[in-house]
Order: sequence, then structure tokens, then C-alpha cells
Amino acid sequence: MVSSLIAVFTNCAIETSVIFLPLFAQDIGASRLDIGVIGGAYGIAYAASSWFFGHQSDKKGRVLYVRLGLGLGIIALAAQTLATIPVLLMCIRAAVGLCLGISAAALMAYNFEAGGSTGRFASFGSLGWLIGAIIAIFVPSYHKLFLVSATSCALGFLASLLLREHESRVPLEPVTLDVFRRNTGIYIPFFLRHTGANMAWVILPLFFASLGASKPWIAVLSGINTGGQFIAMMFVERFRESRLFITGFALSALVFLSYGLVSHYLQLIPVQALLACSWSCLYVGALLLLLKNNEERATSTGILFSTISVSGAVGPFLGGLVAQFWGYQPLMFLSASLSLAGLGMAMSRRR
Repeated sequence: MVSSLIAVFTNCAIETSVIFLPLFAQDIGASRLDIGVIGGAYGIAYAASSWFFGHQSDKKGRVLYVRLGLGLGIIALAAQTLATIPVLLMCIRAAVGLCLGISAAALMAYNFEAGGSTGRFASFGSLGWLIGAIIAIFVPSYHKLFLVSATSCALGFLASLLLREHESRVPLEPVTLDVFRRNTGIYIPFFLRHTGANMAWVILPLFFASLGASKPWIAVLSGINTGGQFIAMMFVERFRESRLFITGFALSALVFLSYGLVSHYLQLIPVQALLACSWSCLYVGALLLLLKNNEERATSTGILFSTISVSGAVGPFLGGLVAQFWGYQPLMFLSASLSLAGLGMAMSRRR
């Protein structure tokens, strides 16, 4: 339960920082393309960090890296209050990604090796996102949200002091390239879908606002997604992980197609609920496939988190570019196409 509690605090810290970040960036002079670059800086840093430190935690243990990442994350998240121009915000967001990436794979592997439910752990992470979205409804100030974010990370760090390294854990010397090659049928489809997703996420608050949603409604719509994930992830683990993985791609394509067709923000309510189900199936399915089939658990999940983050670097840049020149609707249809491409590869992997 301690690892799940840390997941709540960490994801709450992430959500309270990022939920209005595109609007904040726009207010300090960022263009849509700049917003994509800012999101990309976070993604690249998180990718490199989770890959490298996931590898290190397989060799040297989990707890050290959980604490190190959270401790440094407090400083990086609080530093967001200092951003006054887009370039400075980009640098600080890169630092946030670097710090939080240190602890991500180590904490996931720790929970699995302690006998914790992967679905429940992921569910509590979504609970953290939900709490962050709820806080954002009542704390509209950007700087106050950044400080709330740092405080939540500090609570996660304090909880990490209760963790104890598993004495029975056998240190590994994983070969990263071998782990990647063994699991390409998971990483590459996931990358395609999540690149499309991040193309949408980087401008999503702006998209919601263009449909008439106020700041509180943007937070509510985000909360429907994260709250739905909290519920769905509690139950999806009972299904076969390969089926979950494929279902996640199919539902994702339907979500992005729906984004391209809606004309009012209230129509997004059922779409956000469907989004929660799609991500729950995809994420839990991928984690279970990796954790059950690889001894190098932190390395394999670290590569998954890196895959998510590389797509978090590529997707925002492409999303900002497409939104800048062609608008929101073509962007959503392109995201749906990438999910369908991932679906095709995932089905080939299963066969």
C-alpha cells in the first residue's frame, strides 16, 4: 500500500502542474508550436531518465532511486513558479521530467516484487491524477498549483521513507538492447498510439476551450478521464493481458475520432469516459505483459516509460505543428490513424 500511496502523491503532483500548463505557456508568450516544444522537452528528459535509472535499479535496488527522484522532483516542480518566458519554462519542464523519471520504473518494479496488484497500483496513480484535477477546479492560480504540485511530491518522498529493499531480490545485469528487442511487439505499437495521443494532449485544454469549456469545466473533463481510470483499472487486471492490450488500441482510435466530430464541450463527457477505459486497458495490459514475461522488470518497464516519454516529445511537437497550420480536427483524425496503426501491429504480435 505504501507504493500505491506514493503513486497517488506523484501523479497528483504531475497533474496539478500540467493540467493548465498550455494555458500558462500561452499567457507568458508561447505559440502553439512553442507549447509543443515545451512538452517535448519534458518527454525527452523523462525518457532518458526512466530508461537509464530503471536499468540501474535492476542492478542496485529500487528504494534508492524512488527516493532520489522524488526528492529532486520537489525542487524542480517548485521551480516552475520562476518561469517568465517560454525558454525558461522549457528548461524547467525538462528538469521535472529528468527528476520524476528516476523513480518511475523503480517504483513499478518494487510494487510488483512486493506482491502488489499492478492494476490496483495503476488505479491509485489515476486517483492521483483525479485528485490533481479536482484541486485545479478550486485553485485556478498557476503559481499556487505549481506549489501544490511540489507539496504533493514532498508527501510522496516522505512516504518513500517507509519503503524497505526486498532482501530476496537478486541483482541483475540486464542487457538493455536485448530487453528492447524481446519486447518490440509492445513498445512500437505503444509508441504509435501514444505519439498520436500526445499530439492531442498538448493542445487539449485549448481544444476544450475552443468548444466553450471554462477552466472549471476543463478540470471536470480531465477528472472524468482520471476518475474513470481509477475505477476501470481496479477491474481490468482480471482479463487476459494480450486482450487488454488490443482493446486499448481499438478504443483509443474511437476516442480520437470522436474528438474530431464533437461540436460542444458537453459532448465530450462520454468521450472522456471512453478514454478512461481505453487507457486502462492499454496501460495495464502492457505492464502485465512486461512484468510477467521479463526478469528485468525495472528495465523493461523503464523502456516502456521511455517509449511513452519519447512519444511525449515527438507528439507535442507534431501536435503543435499540425494545430498551428491545419487546426484541431485534422490533428484528431491523424491521432486516430496512429492508434489504428498500433492496433494492426498489436494484432500481428498476438498472432
